[in-house]
Amino acid sequence: MKSLFFIFCTVSLIGCTTVPVVQQFPAAPPTLTTPAPLLKETPAGSSASQIFDIVIDNYGTYNEVAARLTGWQKWYEEQKKIFNGIK
Repeated sequence: MKSLFFIFCTVSLIGCTTVPVVQQFPAAPPTLTTPAPLLKETPAGSSASQIFDIVIDNYGTYNEVAARLTGWQKWYEEQKKIFNGIK
């Protein structure tokens, strides 16, 4: 009976090995990781109104990219706080 108890204790201690858990930082949403669109260039010999239209389009593109960057930065900081809070 003692040998059975000893074998049971030995097996249960050997069987209780720890497996290291590696935490991974979460991936950013695809909407925040898409590359920024290229800005439009003005062709040679453009009129002032054409240049003005291109400047307006580029300004709108800039604002979209700036908003996406700000969103990514907020997401990253929130995820970093959560990730570091788990440790």
